[in-house]
Order: sequence, then C-alpha cells, then structure tokens
Amino acid sequence: MKKSAFGKWLSHPTYFMFWIALGFYAWSFSFNSKDVPVQGDVQMSSLAETDVSADFSEDVMQTEYKDLEAKSDEQIIAELEASSEKYDFSKDENPYAVDPQALDEFDEKMASAPYKVKDNYFVYENILDGDIKVDFEEAKACGAPRLIYEKMITSNPKLKSWIQLPEKEDADLPMKCITHIMNSVTLPKANYALCAKASGGGRRGIAKSCVTQNMVSLTYNAYTDVTDCLNLNPKDLLPKISNESGFALNAYGTKGDGGIGQLTGIAIAEVNKVYDNYLTQIQKAAATKPSCARIMQDKSVLTKASAEPSQRCSLMAVPENPLKNVLYMAILNRMNMDRMSGISFLAGKDYLSKDGEWKLIKNNSSDSFEGVFKKYQFKAKLEKLGIKNANLHFYKDVLTFAGYNMGTPTSIRLFDEYLSKRLGLRKITKSEKAEKVKAEEDNASPYLFNEQEVLAKPIKTSLKDFDFNNTAVAYDVDEKEKSVVTIARLQVNSGSISKKDAPVVKAQKVKRRKELPKQWALAHLKTFPEYLAYRANNYDGKSTSHFTMYGTPGYLNLVADKNKSMRDLFNASGSSPDYCSNPNFLKANK
Repeated sequence: MKKSAFGKWLSHPTYFMFWIALGFYAWSFSFNSKDVPVQGDVQMSSLAETDVSADFSEDVMQTEYKDLEAKSDEQIIAELEASSEKYDFSKDENPYAVDPQALDEFDEKMASAPYKVKDNYFVYENILDGDIKVDFEEAKACGAPRLIYEKMITSNPKLKSWIQLPEKEDADLPMKCITHIMNSVTLPKANYALCAKASGGGRRGIAKSCVTQNMVSLTYNAYTDVTDCLNLNPKDLLPKISNESGFALNAYGTKGDGGIGQLTGIAIAEVNKVYDNYLTQIQKAAATKPSCARIMQDKSVLTKASAEPSQRCSLMAVPENPLKNVLYMAILNRMNMDRMSGISFLAGKDYLSKDGEWKLIKNNSSDSFEGVFKKYQFKAKLEKLGIKNANLHFYKDVLTFAGYNMGTPTSIRLFDEYLSKRLGLRKITKSEKAEKVKAEEDNASPYLFNEQEVLAKPIKTSLKDFDFNNTAVAYDVDEKEKSVVTIARLQVNSGSISKKDAPVVKAQKVKRRKELPKQWALAHLKTFPEYLAYRANNYDGKSTSHFTMYGTPGYLNLVADKNKSMRDLFNASGSSPDYCSNPNFLKANK
C-alpha cells in the first residue's frame, strides 16, 4: 500500500462495524491428549445407493421422534423447563462442555448490548466511537488506572529491549494491525486482572491498559518473534485473539483463561508435557534464526507456567509475559497441528518422518501427511468423495482451530464421522465383530474383515462442503433468513427452555426441538460447518431435554466472519484487504 493512500485512510472518518466477544466459552485454548480409537483399513470398491431412512433409524431412535410429534407443545415446554431447573452441569467431565442454558444467557447479554447484525452474526460497533484506530494512545490521556501496567513494563530492566520499536517490522504482519486490535477491543472490567507477580490468581476489576507505544511494541515483538520462530502464520491467530483477549496480556476469562492466548488449565498442562522439548529446539534454532535467539536471550522468564487456576498470574504477570503466554499459545497450536499431520518442529524447521527418514516440509498443497491424517485415511476418503489432490494443510488447520473450541479429539472424530457417513460407511458393532470371529474359527480358514463396512453410494462432495466463509442462508422457524449454521446452533440449543423465556421464544424453541432429531441424524447430508454445529454434543437421539454441547456451535464460522470483517474494513479504507488478514484463512483451496 502506498504511503499516501494509507495517510488518506487515516484521515478519513470511517465509522465501522467491528467484532468482539463471540467466543464465549470458546475461549478455551485447550487440548485433550487422549487419542480416538483408530479404525482399520476401509474397502470401498462396491458401493450401493444411499439409504437415508436407514441412517435415520440407526442414529435417532424413532421412538423419540414419534413421541415428540405426539406430545403437545405445552407438554414439551413443561418437560424442558423442569429439566433446565434440575440439570447439574457440574457432573459433566468434558472440559469443553457448554450447557445450553449458559448459551441462552449469553444470547440475552448479546441482545441487551448495542449491536448491529451483519450476515446473521452479531458484529459490534467500534466501542471507541471514533475513526479506525491504528495509532498509539498518549499516556497523558489515559489516566492513572489505565497506566498500571505501563509503569510495570517500563520500570522492569528485563523488558528494556522488548518495549523498543522494532528496527524492522515483520514481513507478514504490520505493527498497525496489532495496534488496531488493541485499540478496538475492550472487555468488561471483570475480565481484566492485576497480577503484581507471577504467582497467585490476580485481582479482577481493573481498567483496560493504555495502548501506548511501549505496550504495543512489547506485544508486537513477542508475538511476531514467537510466530516466526515456530513457523506459524501470524495472521491466522488474529481473528481468535481479537475475539477473546484483544492482545491484552492481563485479560482474564470467566473460566480462568489467562492472558493473550486465553489458555486454561488443561491447555497449560498439555503444553507443559512438551515444553522442555520445544525450548530445546528453539535453542538449536537460535544459531540461525534471530527471532528464536531473542526468545531465548533470558531463560529466567521462560520457566514452566502452573496449570493450577489459583496460579494463573504465571501467564499474566510481567516480565514473564506476554512472551511466555504467546509462546504457550503457539506451542499448543503447533503440537495440535503436528499431531494431525505428523510434522515435527526441529531446530527451527518443519520435517516429516517418512520411511525412516526426515524430510523437509514445503508447507504447500504437495505435502503428504502422517499422524492422525494417515491413521484415519483422511486423504483417501476425500479422494473417494471426489476431492482429488486435496490441500491437507487446510483440513489440518480446520481441525486444529475447531479443537481449540471443542477439543481436538472431538474435532478429529467429527471429521472422520462426516467423511465416513458421506462414503456410506458404517462401523461394525462389537457383536457383529464377535460373530465374524466365530465364523472364522468355525470355518477354520482366514476370514478377513474391517472395522467398517460399505452400505451406500458416496454422497457427492465438493470443496464448497468445507467452506466456512460463504455459508448458505435459509429461513428459520421465525420466518427470518439466517445462516444455516446459525439455524443449526439454535436447533441444538432448543433443549433448554427457561420459565423466564417469553411465550414466543418458547414456541420457537419447541418447533426447533421437534425438528432436531431428523436434522441431527441427517447432518452428514449438509455441509461440514453445519455438521460440526449439530454433532458436537452428547445428544444421542434419545435425550428429550438437556444435553451438553462441546464448545460453541458454529464457532469456526464466527472466527471466519471475524477475518472477513477485518478484510472488508481494510479494503474499504483504501488499503489492501490482505493488510492484516490471511486471504486463505479457513478457505478450502486446492
């Protein structure tokens, strides 16, 4: 972008729509290391016609569907109200579990705040009520409460080099992008905490820190050095960070999510298992990569963080942070992606172990994968569905980002289920497996069988079925046009009815609840974004009332919409839409 054009943009009074806070309980930068059982080889040579009714009868008990049709609206409302009152959310052991009633409360908060609707998502107006903010704030204009952290970072000698303006900005991410997000996102005071030292849980309720040159430089230098060192695209995490912390090093989530990365205890514990190894590889890379060398220049600030909620300041206090917080977030991102693909970070470069040799990865569509993708034969399944030469990095990123919200094992399971259902595969039951084993013994001859068997013809599938950026719209039960993912979200949340709900709201929820069993069972006939929204829960087709969702339904679409909002904003300003965003973010390209 030419300098004159950028200056013209800065002087133009543009009042714009901006995005904030739709991650909600999706703040979890969590990871669950427990592997999903790996399925055996899949034979797909002979495929019959798709039998939709068979899949429906298998997944959703017809009894519930018929019972719902037979019951009056008043009966269903009474049952759901009673269920909401007695539901004990504390019994759910899944760390990504979100109670439908909690999502209802979140919707109420959203509806009571000033907002405008764009593309069926809540998009907040710029809370600063001014022009696009890409410049630093003046300390004298901020006031003492907002300068608490400013004094802490400027008085600490360990941060002297970190708060200096970089001699050269990151080639992929201009500094004004970070400044813009820090200026534009403001959370309630309860979501900021004061951590005077790297121990304890901090004290909630302080003002947002002033966005000074020192604060932006500290944040920008830490973020760009870590992403460069670990070979991550710095623009890919911006929609999530702006959605959750706004790059505030002392942002404090309602469930104990701490700092810029909003890491929870389970995420911190998982990173701690591999933390020392990553530091070793970063140290090896320091000889050739300046970004890695700067990270390792003071190892005293890189001690392991505590996973205990009472010690969240270990990821929010200076001088350890924001560097250590961003590093933990980046390692979590890398370890999840590497688990998917089998790629390893070694001395600053990406390698794949194949046939007993380490091969350097090019990070493009020609790369082959090992890891989870090989175990579940994702590439072969995509090819059988008609998606040839798939860019596996896109699907790896989708499952990784989805995993932040619902847990990586859940995102892997749902992707495998989606592909398998569209291929017409059905997993063999334990009893069927036992029968085949017995048949082999009786016949005294080899009887080979697989963990899955073919039942139907593959459903025609294309890249559009994995598009998180251009979601189709449809009419909801209230006769309003909405994103199909938004409709899915409302349907899975229809199992919770409160006595406080208005009659019209109760009536709409009953309509959605009656429709849910069929839509849940046939979700594989829809796009993958819709499938994620419908199936990321413990609903088994038999739960008449309360069931728990894992993460926020439609989360990836919300994050993709954040990215699109930023692109639209900068494009309208006269700048390039790529200025602060990745044009291929969650985009299914070959």
